[in-house]
Amino acid sequence: MQIDEAYTFDDLSLVPHYSEISGVNEISTATKITNNIKIALPILSAAMDTVTESRMAIIMARNGGAGIIHRNMSIDKQILEIRRVKKSESGMINDPVTIEPNDTIQHALEIMSDFRISGLPVVENDKLVGILTNRDVRFVTDYINSKVKNYMTTENLIKVTEGLSLEDAKILMHQYRVEKLLVVDKRDNDKLIGMITIKDINKNKEYPNSSHDKKNRLIVGAAIEPKYNRERVEALLKMEADFLVIDSVHGHSKTVIETIRKIKEEYPNCNLVAGNVATYEGARDLFMAGADAVKVGIGASSVCETGIIAGTGIPQMTAIMETARAGYEFEKPIIADGGIKYSGDIVKALAAGASSVVLGALLAGTEECPGGNVTHHGHNFRTYHSMETEDDIIQHYGSKSVFGNPTGGPIAYRGKVADIIFQLNSGLRSGMLYNGAATINDLQSNAEFVKISNAGLREIHVRGGNTNKNVPDYQIKE
Repeated sequence: MQIDEAYTFDDLSLVPHYSEISGVNEISTATKITNNIKIALPILSAAMDTVTESRMAIIMARNGGAGIIHRNMSIDKQILEIRRVKKSESGMINDPVTIEPNDTIQHALEIMSDFRISGLPVVENDKLVGILTNRDVRFVTDYINSKVKNYMTTENLIKVTEGLSLEDAKILMHQYRVEKLLVVDKRDNDKLIGMITIKDINKNKEYPNSSHDKKNRLIVGAAIEPKYNRERVEALLKMEADFLVIDSVHGHSKTVIETIRKIKEEYPNCNLVAGNVATYEGARDLFMAGADAVKVGIGASSVCETGIIAGTGIPQMTAIMETARAGYEFEKPIIADGGIKYSGDIVKALAAGASSVVLGALLAGTEECPGGNVTHHGHNFRTYHSMETEDDIIQHYGSKSVFGNPTGGPIAYRGKVADIIFQLNSGLRSGMLYNGAATINDLQSNAEFVKISNAGLREIHVRGGNTNKNVPDYQIKE
């Protein structure tokens, strides 16, 4: 039996190269999730119920990455999360959320709360009849019995037609002292087709690198089951999720390959990511089945039990390099999922052939993660655990985990995710600068790795403990 060596992030270091780049501002971190979806920052938030729902996905997309909404929820709930992301902002909100005149004020306020918006167009029989804003209902006391029609604004509605520039829209808003413009059909001034808000105009300027689709809405992905669930797939695509992710602990399987084929046969334009795999053969077979990108990582996650229970897996750097061979062959992206503890690991993953990385533990515990804070002895914590369900574990391991299910536990509250993304982005750009790489393609072309010893690993880590407050202590390996 031939036994090959395999490496993970701490085993390897990049060799610095000559650089003609004068500063990190000259560097582009632009990449793609699939060949059809481009983003400015190669970071995706994991499809975990303690990491990514709409709040996380919105912040990820605003900062140039993307979020993957987890599947540990009903179809209706997942659709709502996707819709919240899609309705959160755009140059023009297509098909805006509306309400009818006979609906109650309570129902209107519930919709505003769900979508975090401050106003709703009022439509009756497909005709625009008014608008209801927070100002209109400020002094309402009986929300249950009060009707929208009694409080909505109906006169002097500011209507515009499609094609108005955002600068002209801002001028009109200032002229009429309004925060929303109602976009109507050119042939029918009573037919609502969209809405422009000052909030969206400001966010376009505040987040110039945000990830947008062709309608200028934020990009978002959604996880789906390994076994084909037509109802979920159809609902997610109807809600215009930008890409679907087949979420499996063992992607190189008959079930996943059949699901890829069925989805691509019924929805050929679907951007489909499949995984997880850890070998060239695994990536090759998923690409051959029709996957647009392949997610890589088995046993690499900080809360994954596969390596412990099943004794199976490949250290992540070797897994990326092997699957990247298939990615180059099929000219499709590889997404590295798991094992990343520092921004330097992101640099290594990309240099090894990944187009982007998925982060779980590094984003866990932040303000935007699902769930609330738990206080213990005066300290704030949040939950972080594996997404392997009891059914997943029994299917793949034959019994429940002897180590407990789910794995994970409390993680210290770590503030806002935008601060962590900023630091990771800075570290990534610094790594590219050291390698003389103006783009991720340059990084991959220039990459030269050396194997490092345990003494070398100790040397590159900060002595005296963890000085980075944005990296939990349990993730530091000395």
